[in-house]
Formats: sequence, structure tokens, C-alpha cells
Amino acid sequence: MNSITKYRSLNYNLLRLLFAAIGSLLCPIMCFAGPFGLSAGMTKAQLNKIIKLKPSGKYAYKVSSVPKSNSAFEGYILLITPRAGLCKIVAIGKTVTTSVHGTELIQAHDILSETLTKKYGSGTRYDFLKSGSIWHEPQEWMMGLKLKERVLATSWPESEGATLPDNLKNILIEASALTTNTGFIELTYEFNNADACIEELRADESSSL
Repeated sequence: MNSITKYRSLNYNLLRLLFAAIGSLLCPIMCFAGPFGLSAGMTKAQLNKIIKLKPSGKYAYKVSSVPKSNSAFEGYILLITPRAGLCKIVAIGKTVTTSVHGTELIQAHDILSETLTKKYGSGTRYDFLKSGSIWHEPQEWMMGLKLKERVLATSWPESEGATLPDNLKNILIEASALTTNTGFIELTYEFNNADACIEELRADESSSL
């Protein structure tokens, strides 16, 4: 091998090392291809490097921003257990001012549902008043929702044939009422390790008894 060839080989190897080093620095931000730029199984330590976690319950953390934020949401709840890591993301939608008929809140739900349908295919829609509820008049739509007697939701469960990438198990959109004239939409991403998270939570709860 002549000196020119050795020089080129040395430079090539140095470039490989340089790009590898750059890649390792960027990876905490760029290598997570899941929803909102987050991936299943990410540890609390990994997440703390890219976002500020605020405790919000047992293994639940509230954050105001994520690597890939969406302007439709004002905050996010992450479920992260010590062994399973990140297993659920709940995005909290901004407050929607609506009529007592729920018109604007229903529209917000349907717009988000249409967006996800384009990406993941058709979901299963649930829109009903629970049996025995007295809030059955059109002008009582929001009251029924506020009292948890009405349901407006759409889900994409893998168990029912939805094609979900990024280790996702289920996606859920659900409407909630704050008052008879205001409400919000929650968007939940549940990863395939969600069952492991639940087992950890149950084990911790039972250990205190």
C-alpha cells in the first residue's frame, strides 16, 4: 500500500468515526420514530435528556413539549415504569368552546379522527349515550358527556386488525367535557409494552399492602 492509499484510508476511517460520533449525539433527538418523536421503552433517564419531566402520579409524568410537538395539544402525560420504560403517551388537547349540543367538540374529534385515518386506516367509532341516562335531549349532549354518561371516541386497536407501526398497540381519541360549554380531546398512544407497565404498577401497589 503506497503513502497516498494509506492517507486516503486513514481519512476515510477518521470520517467514519466522526460521522458515528455525530450520529450518537443526534440520536437522542432524531432516532425516535414513534408518535411525537418518542419510542416504546425509552427510560426516564433517556427522556430527561430531551424533555423536562414533572411527576404527575405513580410513574406518570407531565411535559409541556415533546421532540415533535403538535399545536393542537397543550400538554402530554407519559407513563414510564422502571423496567418497561415508556409505554403510554396521552396528549391533552386545547380547550374547545362549544354549544350545549357539543357541535364544535364533535368537529374537533372528527377532524383529528380523519387525520389519523389517513395515516393508520379506519378506526372504530363509539358515539352513544349509556343506558338509563336521563340526558338524552340534543341540548343535553354536553351534560351527558360531563357526567360520563355519554361517549364519543374512536380507537385503532391492533387486536382488531389495525396496522400500527412503531410498536403501537392501540390509538384512542376521546372527547371530554369540562363544562356544558367547554371540552377537550385526548389522544392516547399505547405501546406494546403497556401490559408490562400495568404489571409493574400492580406489583408496586400490592407490595404496600
